[in-house]
Amino acid sequence: MFTFSLDQVYIPVNQPAFLDRTKGVAQGAGLFGLNYPYIFPASEKLIPTRIPSVNMTSFSTLNGGPYPSHSTGPIFDVSDSFTWIRGNHTFKFGGLFEHQGENDNDEINVSACSTCTNNQNGQFGFSDSGSNFIRPGYVLASSGAAVGNAALGLFDTYSEIGHRAYTIFRGNMWEGFGQDTWKVRQNLTVTLGARYTVIVPYHALWGNMIVFDPALYDPALAPTVDPKTGLITGSPTIAQLYNGMVIPGSGFPSNASSHFPEASSGLYNGLFRGLPNHYSDIQYGDIQPRVGIAYQLNSKTVIRTGGGRFFTRLGVSDSIFLGGNPPFQPNASVSFGSVDNPGGGGTNAVPLVVTTQSKAFKNPESWAWNATVERELPWSSILSVAYVGHRGLHQQREADINQPTPAERAANPTANINAIRPYLGFGTIRETDNVANSIYNSLQVNWSRRFSKNLQFGASYTLSKSMDNGSNQRDVVPDTYDISMLWGPSEFDVRHIFVANYLYQLPFLRGRQDVLGKLLGDWQISGIVQYQTGTPCNAIQSGQDFAGVGQDANFGCGNNGQFWAMNGTPNLIKTFGPNGQWFSTTNSDGSAIFTKPAPGTFVTQRVRDVIYQPGLENWNMGLFKSFPITERYGLQFRAEAFNVWNHPNWNGPQLNPANATTFGKVLTKGSGSSGNGERNLQLSLRFYF
Repeated sequence: MFTFSLDQVYIPVNQPAFLDRTKGVAQGAGLFGLNYPYIFPASEKLIPTRIPSVNMTSFSTLNGGPYPSHSTGPIFDVSDSFTWIRGNHTFKFGGLFEHQGENDNDEINVSACSTCTNNQNGQFGFSDSGSNFIRPGYVLASSGAAVGNAALGLFDTYSEIGHRAYTIFRGNMWEGFGQDTWKVRQNLTVTLGARYTVIVPYHALWGNMIVFDPALYDPALAPTVDPKTGLITGSPTIAQLYNGMVIPGSGFPSNASSHFPEASSGLYNGLFRGLPNHYSDIQYGDIQPRVGIAYQLNSKTVIRTGGGRFFTRLGVSDSIFLGGNPPFQPNASVSFGSVDNPGGGGTNAVPLVVTTQSKAFKNPESWAWNATVERELPWSSILSVAYVGHRGLHQQREADINQPTPAERAANPTANINAIRPYLGFGTIRETDNVANSIYNSLQVNWSRRFSKNLQFGASYTLSKSMDNGSNQRDVVPDTYDISMLWGPSEFDVRHIFVANYLYQLPFLRGRQDVLGKLLGDWQISGIVQYQTGTPCNAIQSGQDFAGVGQDANFGCGNNGQFWAMNGTPNLIKTFGPNGQWFSTTNSDGSAIFTKPAPGTFVTQRVRDVIYQPGLENWNMGLFKSFPITERYGLQFRAEAFNVWNHPNWNGPQLNPANATTFGKVLTKGSGSSGNGERNLQLSLRFYF
């Protein structure tokens, strides 16, 4: 069997409606201009006059945005399987070949971090702690406030992207499987199987893909970095600027020069170092055994159990951009400079910011197992009680492998961060690696009744616990060299979930064929009820670099920053509003539960995801009736109410411990039609055939 699919994503922008940052008040009253020189040529910008992004402590983000962009993703599959029945065995064998990839013009972070802008026109960061550093040519900024430093034009971080890359990624996968379903007895079936998967990492058809390999970095070629400015001094060579960088393959293909100028310049041919056309290793040990057993204890009771090992193939990353690295897509990040001249001394003087992938990069793996007892009960219903477990291995997570150590910062307290990094000549080097782990255990109970005597219902309850040390692909660890404190509840951990559904045909005038019966009879009412506890998060102050080694961390429910220390237990009080408190922020003696770590240090306690947020209660109901016109055609009227009782579901608490006024308080409610907000009513008339 052959299949083909193509996913196309085009995200345009309404450029004429954009504010032109260079014109200011000429565009209208109350509008202001903003001029600053780019690090990279303005001619490389898709929209040169677009505003930058600005992150400022205690203020909402001003976001210029990552678009326009486009990408397409083709997938070709060829597969076949056959079945052979022999006695009480049913054998199945099959195989799959898949060729897929992405034509990627979207190699830019939609969710920016401190040093990875999502805006080609630049991203500024201003924080309260920025007053601790001296910028070249400026006196110490003593305001101690982000807004004050912004008024002085003194930023903490500035990131910018040059020309946008376009990379054609392709990769292959082979799979084969065998399975035997053995009917041992009339009441016992055993299924045994195995699957073998070989995944070849993606490569760039035109060769415009480059990674950083620590094993190839030569300290003797490291350029000189000014400890005051963090900029590269002198006239570094290509070998110095791209020290440790490698382009997979043996050379650019002949058609590459028509797609990007770097292929024909000859400057980067020395970055081919004899690798295959892909970088990460092929994992040849991905054998996946599976087993399943079904046993009928008696006419009303069945026991099922099973388990297996599973691997998955990752798509082209939307966080790590191997085609979006310099020189194919220049990216620069500067620390503690002036808005008047973010780049300082020009493009070559700014250390390169790159993303990379580990050489090992094992495929994400999971082991899943379960045991279920199913029993037929009165009322035409079935009760199912199950234990379900899951162990996740080699899950994706990121780290800045060019992060200085706290010891290096202590030895050089006033040096620019780029001057004390392990790999001099580079800014942050965000590496993705499949090194996170998880464990999930649950009790799952379900009671359901098939539609009988005008009633159908189902009710399920799940008691579960999920733990991990990385819940999201884009999680960037705070301390690259110590991840021991990261083990904790998953960000999606929901301990209790209850869901019920029902469908009931109302009894009055049921089956009547007169006018009254056709109008008022045979109405049905249905609904879904859901209760669940909240997900966890932790206290964190975004943008604060207590350790002095960079703010690239993104490991606190999407917040950039480093953890605060915990000196007590934040007990849940569960009161809402400005006069309430969702969790305690002080101990019984009045001391603060959360405190800043000492300067130059990381918190080593396991404080991640210790605060559970409000849960969810939602009732949806529907009333509907069909009006047949003929045997084939008819109308159906539906009246539906979402959050029918208009019950408020609260948003999460304020988690910034630096703001004593709001810390620990739940101040806002959900909104929209998803069940988190106000009641929504919907009427519809549907024609069916």
